[in-house]
Amino acid sequence: MFREPVKASNPADGDLAAVLDGGGLPGLEALAPKLPAFMVLWLEEILRERLPAEVMLTVAHKLAEGGLTASALSVLERVQAAMQTPADQGKILEIQAAVERQAGMCWAAAADGRGAARLMGRIPQGEGPPDLEEGAFWVVNAANDPQAYHALLAALGALPLADDPLRGPLAKRLVIDPAFQRAHVPLTQDFSFLVVGEEGPFLQVECDVLGMRFMACREVGVVLTPLAADPPPAAQALAIRQLRLNAEWSGTREIQVDAAAPDALPAAFKAWLEECPHAAHAEIREAWIDLALGPDEIFRAYREAHRQSIRWGMAHMAVASSRDGPMDCIRIYCDLHAQEGRTPSFDRDQLGMMLGEGWLTAYVGALEGEPVSVLLAARHGYTTYYMASINKRMGTKPVSHVLLHRAILDARAEGQRRFHLGMLSTGANFSRKLQNIAFYKSGFTKTFEDRIAYWMPV
Repeated sequence: MFREPVKASNPADGDLAAVLDGGGLPGLEALAPKLPAFMVLWLEEILRERLPAEVMLTVAHKLAEGGLTASALSVLERVQAAMQTPADQGKILEIQAAVERQAGMCWAAAADGRGAARLMGRIPQGEGPPDLEEGAFWVVNAANDPQAYHALLAALGALPLADDPLRGPLAKRLVIDPAFQRAHVPLTQDFSFLVVGEEGPFLQVECDVLGMRFMACREVGVVLTPLAADPPPAAQALAIRQLRLNAEWSGTREIQVDAAAPDALPAAFKAWLEECPHAAHAEIREAWIDLALGPDEIFRAYREAHRQSIRWGMAHMAVASSRDGPMDCIRIYCDLHAQEGRTPSFDRDQLGMMLGEGWLTAYVGALEGEPVSVLLAARHGYTTYYMASINKRMGTKPVSHVLLHRAILDARAEGQRRFHLGMLSTGANFSRKLQNIAFYKSGFTKTFEDRIAYWMPV
């Protein structure tokens, strides 16, 4: 839309950038007779990923000083990828923005400057992308006018996303509220907005960017959430334009969008896909359990192997809930992660806040008196969500199944309407680990909605 494309300053710059961006060693071999020997050596080491980051940074500076903008930016992309901390990535992105600014790429430089600020833990308040308007519709960005944004949502009464564990208010709080942020993680910036008409809001689009990661909605794709029956195509088209503008303004390079079957896509999204025919996509599946079913019906819907594992757990394990009484579940959760060499999804302070506010329940499973499994279940309105778990490796002993079964039955007893198992990564292009998790979770329900995740280039 507005971001200036990288343009080679001369044919030599174009040739070098082409080698760095995909031509590889064969491309360098063809170009070598035209280059100084030291440059050929540097480029070969870069392509073989053997050149230290600080030396690559020197190469980028030399290229920029020589007016070879496209080549310099290609090398800086590699330097940034080699950085180990968000703050160091931000410093390199600031250098990249300076090179872009010198080349007259003002929009790109400003966007990358914002990305660098996020990576280094700085998000300016009250500064967001321009609010678009078209015909009878206009946009209210949360970043520009948070009071107006929240007032419009509050006026609706019941919020469509209140029970959504992936995109709702509590999920948002976990990534936006400074109280939940970790010092070593880049900041998440909120780019959510409403499409509004004279009759009120028509669409809600929740989206955010973590550091310089792709724009998404927390850990899942962006969706256009209707706030009125049958939002007009013009409102949907404006939402797509604003989403693309927000992503460009943020400096991110991709947007993850989740959509239903292709024949159900809004016309504006179909047009966007036609612009990007090579956009990456993958099959995903949303899974949940209808808690209107009775306990026996819920149990019968489990895969037979899961039923056997639950029976084994009932016979051999003791399961306790944080709601049963005092229990040091936070220490157990963190200790199990340490024993298994894994990084916990939440730290002690985050867990303490969630448990203290009453919207998180921890389940601990013990075998012969030793804690071997922890499951976290969170309440999002009338939906309970399988949030996280950690299990000690016990050979073939199925120590996790009985905890999830207990959490499901507890949610039903509390009057919850759904037990949500998350988005399952079912597509062949996901890792084997994610596919295994999807297979495990899918054995607890027969209620699914198949969707497609798209990664749209900015």
